[in-house]
Amino acid sequence: MTDTPKPRRRWVRYGLMTLLALVIAAGTGMCWVAQRMQASMRRTEAVEAILRSGGGARFDFEVDESGKPLAKARDPGPSWLRYLMGQDLGANVIEAEVQTDDALEGVKDLPQLRKLHLFSKRITDVGLQHLEEVNQLETLYLEETQVTDAGVRKLQKALPKCRIIR
Repeated sequence: MTDTPKPRRRWVRYGLMTLLALVIAAGTGMCWVAQRMQASMRRTEAVEAILRSGGGARFDFEVDESGKPLAKARDPGPSWLRYLMGQDLGANVIEAEVQTDDALEGVKDLPQLRKLHLFSKRITDVGLQHLEEVNQLETLYLEETQVTDAGVRKLQKALPKCRIIR
């Protein structure tokens, strides 16, 4: 009887550089996910503040390309992922109605906001200061507010591309 050598078990071996590269790649991915989750939480907080103040928000998935409301709009993404990452995952607020100065504070966390309706006596020049950072804003409607002409001029200087309608 001849002795046949046992096959050697091969273990997968990684070098230290490979392990370091994997750790860096995993860490980078986790940082990206954490950043997206924080942005989603800030957007959710801003929308909740707007809703608590008696205002409203319209998301991009709720309208068609021409801006008309869709009859059967559905939240984007799977429900389990929205549960983990926030209800507005993949959805952007494109239009909002705000009734208080305090709710205007979170508007800067809505990066896709294009139209903003301010329609309350509780909106003042102090609240408009929060809008000076909202560069993407295209149209601002001011109705029945306590905003002065000086406040409008100051905001128009800060947002030259925004059309302000009184």
